[in-house]
Amino acid sequence: MIKTKNSKDYTLIVRTVYDLIKGELGFTARITNIWHLIKIAFGLQEDFAILDYESIHNSDLQSYLIDEQIKWQNGEEVDFTEMSNVILKAGNFTKLEKRMFVEEKLEERLWAIMLAVSNTKIEEPIKN
Repeated sequence: MIKTKNSKDYTLIVRTVYDLIKGELGFTARITNIWHLIKIAFGLQEDFAILDYESIHNSDLQSYLIDEQIKWQNGEEVDFTEMSNVILKAGNFTKLEKRMFVEEKLEERLWAIMLAVSNTKIEEPIKN
């Protein structure tokens, strides 16, 4: 799923997750805090079961996410399917968590996260 900051074909998931993040974090959301943002995006109350938060804050993932946000801010295309795959490879997740990410459309939730961290306003109607 490739989008730019000018894409307006928001789904219900994108709109809902965007509203959740903005409601909880306002303008303080940062892409480098991806694990917390993903927890909000999926409505999770507890930490991921086997994710090692100390080792997961590695510079490669942080650099990748920042580079993607810079591309986004410059109006370039961002591939949220690729981003989803990078995140799935970066962390140790249970089979249940991985299935949740796939079935509940991690790509769309990452799009909403990017909208929120870049302080983009969503005012367009929702598309299904």
